[in-house]
Amino acid sequence: MNFRITKLSGIAGGLLSLAAAGLLLGACGGTAPAADGGQTPASPPPATAPAAPPGGAAPTVATPAAPAPAASTSPTPAPATPPGATPATPTPEAPPGSPSQPAPLPEPLNVVAGNVVLADLTRQVGGDRVSVHSLVPPGGDAHSWQSTPQDSVQIARAQVVISNGAGLSPVVAELFDNAADAAATRVVASEGLTAQELVTMSFPGDDHGDDDHGHDDDHADGDDDDHADGDDDDHADGDDDHADGDDDHADGGDDHADDHEDEHGHGGGDPHFWQNPRLVVHYVDQIAAGLMAADPDGAPVYQANAAAYVAELEALDEYIANAMAGIPAEHRTMTTFHDAFGYFGARYNIEVLAFVGGHGGDVAPDDIVRVLTLVEERGLPAVFAEPQFAADALEQVARDAGIAVGAIRSLPDTEGMGYIEMMRANADTLAALLQ
Repeated sequence: MNFRITKLSGIAGGLLSLAAAGLLLGACGGTAPAADGGQTPASPPPATAPAAPPGGAAPTVATPAAPAPAASTSPTPAPATPPGATPATPTPEAPPGSPSQPAPLPEPLNVVAGNVVLADLTRQVGGDRVSVHSLVPPGGDAHSWQSTPQDSVQIARAQVVISNGAGLSPVVAELFDNAADAAATRVVASEGLTAQELVTMSFPGDDHGDDDHGHDDDHADGDDDDHADGDDDDHADGDDDHADGDDDHADGGDDHADDHEDEHGHGGGDPHFWQNPRLVVHYVDQIAAGLMAADPDGAPVYQANAAAYVAELEALDEYIANAMAGIPAEHRTMTTFHDAFGYFGARYNIEVLAFVGGHGGDVAPDDIVRVLTLVEERGLPAVFAEPQFAADALEQVARDAGIAVGAIRSLPDTEGMGYIEMMRANADTLAALLQ
């Protein structure tokens, strides 16, 4: 009997131990062993304690309290991705050349221009996308310039070659014909303009008269012909017609490569169109079209730069007109060495008299004496000479006659002088000396 009681007590003690273990697992969220060896969720302890063994008091089993969460001093973490949601992935950077990132700037176009005015206009239109070399250097004479072998090397490497045309410099035209690469884009800046007659001075008793060599009425007043008012209104107002690349020059076709009659002989016409800023708008259009033909990707840059520069040309035109308006009628005559200023006179209603055709190197002492005699008779206060031409004899004779000699330029003669700066300086000189 004692053995049985002892055995029952052992069994009861074992049951109590199992019950306590179950309570602990339930409090900690654990699992109790399942009968089949698997895992079943732990269940809360029964509401009533297990039956006491016979003859003994019901044992009291304490339920352990759940541990309190520890206080945290770290920052609150970002909320976790909800179950079932796809985590966000970082957006990769767009590769260069994609629509969201512009392509890297290519190597600048290699451009050779015939003179410094053309080179300056090309830089204004091309910006960082062009590298420009001028054949005739600052202070050089486009009519008498002679080339060197290095010039032919420069031209052979060029992707774009730009000349004035209209017979300004046959040497430049011949070099481009012979040395330029067949794939190079050829631009003739004056192509499409009609040249007016050159102006030269006539003297009493000469065989030639004003009708042949001077300004006729159409050119002198600057109002009636197409050249004086900027060819047409499309150029004067800076509309989208400028540098839109729609004309024959934009495609770099045969018009540039094969047809250069106007470059090799002007038949007595005046090739110095750039002395009228409104006609320079046409030059800008031609240059922009040529650059777009050689570099289509740069078209938006060339169009924007051309439009901005056209606005500057229009402001220049207004500046010169205002300066010339202050010259009295009896002094509105510009007497020069060089027959380069006919378009300036036509635009701003200034009579232009040139000592000789061609360039100042052709001036003879007798011409100077006759010119100054005529200037004295007309009561003109000044004559004008270009710095690159030998003017010592003129200055001496003019000084003796009490006539001022002013510097005026057909091409920039110093490094860094641009077309607009040159034209403003010319206007300032004329306005100051012709009072």
